[in-house]
Amino acid sequence: MSDDTDAYPDPARAADLPDFIALLEDLRRRSGNPSYRTLARRVGPLMRPPQTMPHSTIGDVFQSRRRRLNPDLVIAIVRALGADEAAVARWWQACVRVHGVAKTGGPLGVLRQLPADPADFTGREAELQQLLDAVAAAEAAGERLAAPFVATVEGMGGVGKTQFAVHVAHRLLRAGRCTGLQLYVNLRGFDPERPPADPEGVLEGFLRELGVPGQQIPETLDERAAMFRDRVHGREALLLLDNAADARQVRDLLPAASTCLVLITSRRSLADLEGASPLVLDVFRPEEARALLARVVGAERVAAEPEAADRIVAAGGRLPLAVSIVAARLKSRPAWTLADLAARLEADPDGETLTSRFLEPVFDLSYRGLAPQASRMFRLLGWHPGNDFSAASAAALAGLTTDSAEQLLERMQDEYLVDQKYAGRYEMHDLVRQYARNQARADAAEERPAASSRLLDHYLHNGHHAAMLEVPVRDPICVRLPAPQDQTVLVPMADATAAGAWFDAELEAIRELIQTCVESEPVIAWQLAWSLVGHCMKTARYWELIRTQTLALQAAERVGDLTAVSYSLQARVTAMTPLHMYDSVIADLNRSVEICRSTGDRFYEARGLCKIGAAWSQRQDYAAGLEYALLALEVSRSLGVDGRTEQARSLNLIGWSQAHLGDLEQAVDACEESVRLAEELDDLWSQAVALDSLAFAHREAGAYKTSAATYRRALAVHDRYGAAPFRAQTQTHLADLLVAMGEVDEALAMFREASGILETADEKLAEEVRQRIGELLAKREG
Repeated sequence: MSDDTDAYPDPARAADLPDFIALLEDLRRRSGNPSYRTLARRVGPLMRPPQTMPHSTIGDVFQSRRRRLNPDLVIAIVRALGADEAAVARWWQACVRVHGVAKTGGPLGVLRQLPADPADFTGREAELQQLLDAVAAAEAAGERLAAPFVATVEGMGGVGKTQFAVHVAHRLLRAGRCTGLQLYVNLRGFDPERPPADPEGVLEGFLRELGVPGQQIPETLDERAAMFRDRVHGREALLLLDNAADARQVRDLLPAASTCLVLITSRRSLADLEGASPLVLDVFRPEEARALLARVVGAERVAAEPEAADRIVAAGGRLPLAVSIVAARLKSRPAWTLADLAARLEADPDGETLTSRFLEPVFDLSYRGLAPQASRMFRLLGWHPGNDFSAASAAALAGLTTDSAEQLLERMQDEYLVDQKYAGRYEMHDLVRQYARNQARADAAEERPAASSRLLDHYLHNGHHAAMLEVPVRDPICVRLPAPQDQTVLVPMADATAAGAWFDAELEAIRELIQTCVESEPVIAWQLAWSLVGHCMKTARYWELIRTQTLALQAAERVGDLTAVSYSLQARVTAMTPLHMYDSVIADLNRSVEICRSTGDRFYEARGLCKIGAAWSQRQDYAAGLEYALLALEVSRSLGVDGRTEQARSLNLIGWSQAHLGDLEQAVDACEESVRLAEELDDLWSQAVALDSLAFAHREAGAYKTSAATYRRALAVHDRYGAAPFRAQTQTHLADLLVAMGEVDEALAMFREASGILETADEKLAEEVRQRIGELLAKREG
């Protein structure tokens, strides 16, 4: 590849990580569009050190929803696509830049969550124009409107509401409307096996996407709704609330600003949603249905048999979903005439409802055309948890290899039985999912228990592996996992970044499995919840952690495992602490310590005591913090070598408390010993925290140069650990010290860098930092 920015995409155009991934995909396409397998063979030798690269790892890089990328892997891909070193340098710089943008919440408001515009969207011109005219009228009204424009797209299942709404959203974006912010959610209003999405959880997701730090997301629905309205006020935002159960589900999700636009789809009438403009989608008109058929199978075939084409679309009730599926079936059978297909569809017209009457024979036709392995996997997928799934989890469910599962899923995708809205993640329309479940009922007793066992094994072992990879210093799981089954599908994860991306993609499925297993498989429920602790803390999903550990606590109590009960109490506390729920923190920890003393578990007794001390310290009662830290140190030292981790953490809290109480010599000694122990253990987190405490003690003693050098050591350790918000806090401590040392320019630079990161981690501290910057600038100019 020559240095020709006209021929190849320019990575400097990327505003954020999704942009960067889209440009990387464009580069792949313009470089001959090699498959992931081909690219994996090229990339492996370019890595340092060279390695065998799974094609699924390459495919993961191109997932638009990824929050992180491995820069070394990205550059190897760019080189494998033929880039020269000048181009490689540009891609490297862009990759570093967009990850910095991701850490600070992205450029102002650009959050792209919309599914792709449907490639085969056809018809609906009158309805499109009606809705676009209504939007234009609302915009013309301007400031006279006191509320956002809300449109409801209603109609029966399979009538194409989601595709229509997504297409409208993309039309609006292409016209320059609502470009500041787009949010999409599937509200799961009509899943017969799962409840509709909880508005509280949806708002938590929206607020996280808007950059609200986890500890600042309120607990109640009303508070979250108010914060959401505040965060989108004045912004040109587009919300697509898909598959709503009823008006009650969406009321709290609506913004208040007239600058916002909301599209809602539902199978029910939302006439009781105040101020909404309803648009009811009926089945296709005959000419629209024929046009869709022709678009998929070819205009020539439809023109050659117009009467048979009319019979086909009539047999499908002119439902867009039905027409899409039968058209895909016909496209894959070039030997069939349209009359052949029409006859097959007309052979079984019976059904209970309008939707099922037309869709059952359509689904039957595609289902019966699947090979036995594919039809078996299709049936089992009806029971897969979560809204979407990967080839690896589908493989586990069916007891196949991932490669075999991918091939079968591609076959189902050709038949429109599954959809791939995002690279590597598959979905089923809820009507297709229900059909799959109905087909599976006959063999449920024989197949489902074994399939469920394989799937649980998949999430147990991959979750455990990802947990230890993302946070290597985690303690071993205290409820031992069973040995993996022979057919367990292990997902390749190269590093902590890949482990975090796996959790991001699988969080909903794991959460659903935990809820399901609390009563039926309580040990597994507890183990699955254990795997989420580190990821939830690193990503500030504090309420998620509280919910899952509350379920884990119920599961542990159900089986009477006191060690697991004690662990869940302490894990829940890790999320309560940044939310300042100190009364609950101390109550949970006191209960945990009592259990530990009754069972003789000295390790978790020491940890619990140290956490109680930390809670008192955060309340600025440093004397109480010191008292509990000393108790924790005594217990942890009784464990000898096995207690060194807790010794390091207890010593740090002792030094921190003593520094605030003025016992500076003892504080320095305790912190130095904590650093030494953490270095021996290669516990990066404990090292960074203890160095920060040691630097504080040196500063209080007036040893500014020593303090500054120690803060810089802490920053270097934070760089290795990778938790940017905690690094930013240490930066603010060093910046304050630099001001005291007269190094104002360096302090300002450090404050500015920290402020950007803290915007999405600790808004209160970010505001304090901004005030400090303002004060310093005013003082310097004055």
